[in-house]
Amino acid sequence: MERLQRVLAWEGSLIDPVGGILGAVVLHGVLAGTHRHLGSQLGLF
Repeated sequence: MERLQRVLAWEGSLIDPVGGILGAVVLHGVLAGTHRHLGSQLGLF
């Protein structure tokens, strides 16, 4: 049981920030989607 608690605590502290960063990148990509060229999207990012 202690091992499971350690694994779940590690998973929560790793996955939450990764999900937040991924969400911010996707949101920025959607908002920057008004430009047609990939280079302009990367420049805005």
